[in-house]
Amino acid sequence: MHQSASAFRVRCFPIHTVLILENLRSEWVGYFAVWKPKNKLQVDLGDLQGEKERLSSFLHLSLKVDAVSSQNKLSLDSEGLSAHELMREVNKFVYRRNLNGTHWVSLESSVVKINKFKNVKKPERTRKNPTSPTFAHGF
Repeated sequence: MHQSASAFRVRCFPIHTVLILENLRSEWVGYFAVWKPKNKLQVDLGDLQGEKERLSSFLHLSLKVDAVSSQNKLSLDSEGLSAHELMREVNKFVYRRNLNGTHWVSLESSVVKINKFKNVKKPERTRKNPTSPTFAHGF
């Protein structure tokens, strides 16, 4: 018995990974993997506008993904990259640029944010009084 194509119904689920075919009597016929959605990840730089190019090249070297710049954000499209992996790499960048005393990294859904600590001041260098030359050479 041959069924026509109009006897099948197609259902797409919100995750867009499986296409299920059912006939009109709700009998399962088969499924096909259609596509896997790309992760649309973003990095919100906050007040670190000057580090945008450095972060973009760092992510390209370490994760092999290209970042598209827009305003104060970097957008990444990647299938194999999770938000946690991206957060870990951004955290490495913050530590390697020695920004960890003034900034911290957080993850909110698919957005990695670089936040600034509140009330952070640069530590002032305290100069020790140098020993007078006459005292050092007086012995």
